[in-house]
Amino acid sequence: MDATSILSPSRGRARARSYGLLPGPPMPTAIMYESDIQIRDLETPGPPNPILLSAFALLLTAQIGLTLLLLTIVLAKIQRSPAFYNFVFITWVSLPIYLLLFYTKQYQVLHVHLDICAVQAILKHGVDSAFVCALLMLALECWWSLKYGTYDIKMTRLRKNLILILPYAHFIAFSAAIALLGTMSNIYVTPQINVYVIVSYSFYCTLGNDLIGNIQAAEIALLVLATFFYEVRTGLLYRKMRKARMNMNINDKWAFSVFVRLSFCTLWQIIGLLNTASGLVVDFSNLTVLRDDISLFVLVTTPLMVLVIFSTQKDILMAWRFSWRETRSPESTLGSSTLETCELTSLHITFRVPDGSESIRDGGESV
Repeated sequence: MDATSILSPSRGRARARSYGLLPGPPMPTAIMYESDIQIRDLETPGPPNPILLSAFALLLTAQIGLTLLLLTIVLAKIQRSPAFYNFVFITWVSLPIYLLLFYTKQYQVLHVHLDICAVQAILKHGVDSAFVCALLMLALECWWSLKYGTYDIKMTRLRKNLILILPYAHFIAFSAAIALLGTMSNIYVTPQINVYVIVSYSFYCTLGNDLIGNIQAAEIALLVLATFFYEVRTGLLYRKMRKARMNMNINDKWAFSVFVRLSFCTLWQIIGLLNTASGLVVDFSNLTVLRDDISLFVLVTTPLMVLVIFSTQKDILMAWRFSWRETRSPESTLGSSTLETCELTSLHITFRVPDGSESIRDGGESV
């Protein structure tokens, strides 16, 4: 999330403790100059900065890929849960926010304009919480659908509405808080408090306020832990279902794909939690440099990870394969009828048994 600057003797400059989407206690890393904000210090002065340009390249690649994925989902009418749509959309929205300095070419100047920095900081704080909340809703929806099915569920409409609304509620709450604190800094001028700052060795702005940063860091840590909890429960359910299908001689080739997707999401969450924990203990300069580099890597590769994980599902790949055809048969989209299909984020769990019939798990009922 927000950044904490510390003095690293090995580099002799302030380093950011975290790089967005990963929480850490904040401290300002730059100061306000009237209507401009001083840009981060660069280890290699003068453009281009290879690390900065590489980060932009990865984020731009993810933005293009996620745009194509969303278009494919809409045009090909790919069936997924509302939580899946929400998560991919919020990930896609987060990219232009983090790329704001790139689009406005402010990363090339000595001072970033205050208005641009303020807009980015406000939106960044909101989208960080919305992203993690949307991931939790996706894990919860996956577990719920697998355990209880998707038909005749009590309060189904309310549950779906909450899954859709909660990420945006987080976005509004934190964005409004950051905007309010930033506005108050113009009234009650306190040096280095409630001012928009550029994070050292990065490409985005944040708000220099310890309290709000720690609150958001704690909230995100709890959301990540809850996500991990439901992913573990989902994995245990898959394991039980796999044993049941093996006893029934039903194909389970879907299992490997599902667990690969779960493992990647879980890995990134564990890294985020470790980064959060490391930011709350005494700093060791040598470890700080490594932690910052890992945090930056996780930030710029997270959207790519989302793209790769959720664009490699079978029906989406088949939709891309036949995107230039005017008509597309259901068989070519869903694959062979002799194989089971069980997508991680589907609204239903469909098992295609060897004789060609289908059974839908719905609280013990089958059709």
